[in-house]
Amino acid sequence: MDALDLARWQFGITHLLAGTIADNVRLADPAAAAGEVRRALRAAGVDFVDGLEQGVETVLGEQGAGLSAGQRQRIALARTLLATAPLLVLDEPTSGLDATSERAVVEALGAEIATRTVVLITHRPAPLALADRVAHLDRIAVPT
Repeated sequence: MDALDLARWQFGITHLLAGTIADNVRLADPAAAAGEVRRALRAAGVDFVDGLEQGVETVLGEQGAGLSAGQRQRIALARTLLATAPLLVLDEPTSGLDATSERAVVEALGAEIATRTVVLITHRPAPLALADRVAHLDRIAVPT
């Protein structure tokens, strides 16, 4: 088994850097073509980009300044989906989204995660529909 590459695990972190939307998504794969970036954005339910004057070339401030929390989260999710990692850990991928956005993300994720192993951490029922297996945790004891 190959050693873990910490940089590959960090693509899913929701921090956005100052730069374009495309640059932020390409952190997962700097060589990704424009079509691959757009596919990842669609899969993450990032529908607001087409309404921006400069589209994916819109420049964001540090930490995604100028976007809502849900928009930042979906761009970070697009980054995660662009990565070729065979295992994805999605922690609350639809939190902070309204019902319509959540539905769009869940629908898009269904097709996207079909070929990968995904650990989905959520308390929301809509993403659970994607799961093959569900483990309910009532309480987690943390050793002191």
